Amino acid sequence: MKITENMTLGEIYNLTCLKESKDYLISGGAKLFYASACETLKKLQERMPAWYAGDMAYGLERLTEIDESGEQYIFSVYSKAEINEAPEKKDVKLFYFPGTNKDGRYIILLAGGAYQSVCSMVKS
Repeated sequence: MKITENMTLGEIYNLTCLKESKDYLISGGAKLFYASACETLKKLQERMPAWYAGDMAYGLERLTEIDESGEQYIFSVYSKAEINEAPEKKDVKLFYFPGTNKDGRYIILLAGGAYQSVCSMVKS
């Protein structure tokens, strides 16, 4: 299924291929998600102008491609022992987007701080 700007968060959230990542991607997880299940990516951009609907659709589409390839793309930052000692660490994840650029140029973005949103799209 092609992810578009007009898809609702509910439609995206229920895609089988995003099962592993959905609670980290859409409205902060299942607890917050249900308040906006009928909202489209375009409508979400109206509420959150820094979140460009086209980039969200592109990134989610890329995740579906990675998932369908069978490649792992979500990694725990902490070990099982560290998570057992501090259970709040279980949701700290690293998302890996393998490059599609065949000329060897890549960008690593490590966002941090108290940002409400970090959305970047770099095309060369």
